[in-house]
Amino acid sequence: MTPLDEAGAVHSFSPTTMTWTKLTPTTSAYPCARSYHTGTASSTHLIVHAGCGDASTGRLRDTWLFDVTSLAWTRIDDAPGDPRGGSAITVLDDKLWRFGGFNGKTELGGAIDCIVLKDNLAEAKWETVTFGQSAGLARGEEGDLVGNSDGPGHRSVHALLPLNGLILTLFGEGKPSVTGGHDAAGNFWGDVWAFDPSSRSWEQVRTKGQTPGERGWFAADHARGKVVVWGGIDASNERLTDGWVLSA
Repeated sequence: MTPLDEAGAVHSFSPTTMTWTKLTPTTSAYPCARSYHTGTASSTHLIVHAGCGDASTGRLRDTWLFDVTSLAWTRIDDAPGDPRGGSAITVLDDKLWRFGGFNGKTELGGAIDCIVLKDNLAEAKWETVTFGQSAGLARGEEGDLVGNSDGPGHRSVHALLPLNGLILTLFGEGKPSVTGGHDAAGNFWGDVWAFDPSSRSWEQVRTKGQTPGERGWFAADHARGKVVVWGGIDASNERLTDGWVLSA
C-alpha cells in the first residue's frame, strides 16, 4: 500500500490534443506521497487534502494548493480534527469546504469545515460548523446506520459538490468493514443532503424516481445545474459500472 511518490508533479490532460503533460513544480515544498486523499479545484488552483501517507506520516490533515500558472505549491492551515482518508472537499464562493472521512477507526461527521481561499492565505484559518457527534460506529461495533434530522450521518468515500448555491453530500461508507481498512466494503449510505452556507443548516434532499442506491468509492462531479455519479462499490464489495444524473 505504499503511495506513489512523484515529487509533487501534476499530470495535465488536453482533450483537444488527447495528450498528457507532466507539470513539475517550481517549489521545493510539495505534498508528500499519499493515497485515499481528496481533491478539487478553484478557478486558479488544484487543491489536495489529507489522505494516507507512508509509514512515517500515517494519515494526514494537511491542505495544499497548486497554482496551475506558476506551477507552485502552497500549504495552507492544517484542517481541524483527526487526520483522515476518504474525506471530501469542494469550493463554493471563495471558500474550501470539507466533510467526513475515516480516521482508522470510525467514519467522521457531525461537522462541516471551511477556510477562505482569497486575500492572505498564510493567515487563513479553518472554521467549523458542528451539528452532532464527530465519530460514528467503529469496526465490529453493533448497530445499523441511523441518520438524524440535523444533518448527514458520519461517512467517508462520499461526494461533496456545489449546486445552485448549496453544498451537496451524497452516499458514502457509514460504517467501516470488519477489517477496519480499505480492503473491503463496509455499510453504505444512499442518501443526499444539502448544506446552506447562509443559514448554516442541513436539509435532506428527497429525490424522485429510481435512485443509484447505497454505494461508496464512486466518481462524481457537477455541471450545468446537475450532478453526475459514476460507478463505485456496494455493500457486497461489488464494483459498479452504472452512471446517474441528479437534476436540481
